[in-house]
Amino acid sequence: MGKLRPLTATNIIFASLFVGSIVYVTIRFGPELTRLVSDPHKFREYVLSFGSWSAAVFMLFQVLQVVIAVIPGEPVQIAGGYIFGTVLGTVYSTIGITVGYIIVFIGVKLFGFPLVKKLVPEKELKKFSALINSPKLETTIFLLFLIPGIPKDILV
Repeated sequence: MGKLRPLTATNIIFASLFVGSIVYVTIRFGPELTRLVSDPHKFREYVLSFGSWSAAVFMLFQVLQVVIAVIPGEPVQIAGGYIFGTVLGTVYSTIGITVGYIIVFIGVKLFGFPLVKKLVPEKELKKFSALINSPKLETTIFLLFLIPGIPKDILV
């Protein structure tokens, strides 16, 4: 593994803004969003109320669901099929999920492991260290993704 670069002031500022934004949105909108996406009829009405922007709003919900891992993913994805049909619901879900994962990936690449070390207790990091360094990592992750209910966004 390569040498870890030290955190710069810019990284710390951006990381603080990124994490602060996620925490704020989670606290401010998380419970309301969770209630909304848990009721398919209300969620459908809400999304369709945006008219021609409804697909973009739905994809934004998917992005938020990935970035704010406490929002349950399955109800949003099921609602996508209910609102737009199987094919378009799948396409819109996939686009939103992909954008969300790109945001998470960029955040992790920008702020790196030193930030993770500051946010995650050493004890927890040691638990994941054995898994991360295991030659069976891909198989384990694949199997975890097959199990319904596992918080996949947190795994990512």
